[in-house]
Amino acid sequence: MPDEEKKLRIKIKSVQRLVKERNHYTREIEKMRNELNELKEHDPDDYDIKKKEEILEETIITRETTKQLVTKFTEELKKHIVPYLETGDLSEEIIDEINSIE
Repeated sequence: MPDEEKKLRIKIKSVQRLVKERNHYTREIEKMRNELNELKEHDPDDYDIKKKEEILEETIITRETTKQLVTKFTEELKKHIVPYLETGDLSEEIIDEINSIE
């Protein structure tokens, strides 16, 4: 079980990292939208607006890709833990880590 537990922990950490990354992009998008709105109010012809809009679009695309990866890795994690749930071979610590994933 130690090798399997190590593999399971790696999968859990991968999902946790991706969730954290997705949340970061969501906050960043909100921040960028607010900055863009302020720029548009003060100087609608500013060159920076166009560049910031491009960056915002790239960030939105990256967040969507990250969301897809979260879904994919979460499904893989679920498939991987089913046998352990059926046999009761998961430690409380691992169960807590899985339950902490947002």
